[in-house]
Amino acid sequence: MNLAPVQAIEGDVLYDGFILYPYREAPLRRQRRWTFGALYPRAYAQQRDARLCSQQVQCLIRGGEATTVEIRTCFLQLTDRQPGRLSKPVTTLPRFKDPDFIPAERIEIGGETHHHWQEALEREVHLPAASLAELSGAGVRQRFDYDDERSFEGLRDPSGRIAAVLLRTRERLTGDISAYSQRIGDGLYRVTVRVENLTPLSSASRWDDDLAARHSLASAHTALSVSDGRLVSLIEPPAEYAIAAAGCVNKGCFPVLVGDRSRCDTLLASPVILYDFPHAAW
Repeated sequence: MNLAPVQAIEGDVLYDGFILYPYREAPLRRQRRWTFGALYPRAYAQQRDARLCSQQVQCLIRGGEATTVEIRTCFLQLTDRQPGRLSKPVTTLPRFKDPDFIPAERIEIGGETHHHWQEALEREVHLPAASLAELSGAGVRQRFDYDDERSFEGLRDPSGRIAAVLLRTRERLTGDISAYSQRIGDGLYRVTVRVENLTPLSSASRWDDDLAARHSLASAHTALSVSDGRLVSLIEPPAEYAIAAAGCVNKGCFPVLVGDRSRCDTLLASPVILYDFPHAAW
């Protein structure tokens, strides 16, 4: 995959919404994030009309059956970071049980302040490279599943003993990515990529906004690259492809070509408007 054009802007796509919110210290803003392109568990999204559980990318490729397509989806997995002070300082943390600690909104230790916050872990899921012929019909599908995790980081006081901890918690995430192609003209193909959050939620959890956010695929976006073929811009399609371009249905994102205009081999489907990169996308 020709990742260089995507990598130049991918960090902004991933973190713009995550960093922008919350933007002040008010308790609600500090505890609840809102990100661009979040895909929520299906059971939660069905209860919230304004929430998405899936994302669809459709694009046009000029090529033949041997044209190869590579697809990668990236997103953030939210991590809850909870500080806590140990009831008694220790030299090492226990290996097989949780340390005895008292949770707190913030802790000052060793000259540093640690807040109750949300961090993010970058995730990537790749579909195996496939030709347009292989993508026809049922296409290809890739399942992903990340188990829930808990880990403790010790915070040492000036004496060198562990007097506080940071508990990091991630919830389970599961979903899949699928792609298939359809020949719609002489040397013209429409490729569809779908990303869906299939994380199970209990009935009692379907109305819990905070829990659903921790089970979401935050800032989800998809990059696609072709070999021995060319992508068609949906923003500025050639006249002969205007009707086909208008017929592409994109849900929760919009694909734009990135990189060298003469190559037309890479696109980024993102929910974030690339207003800072007037020469990078079209």
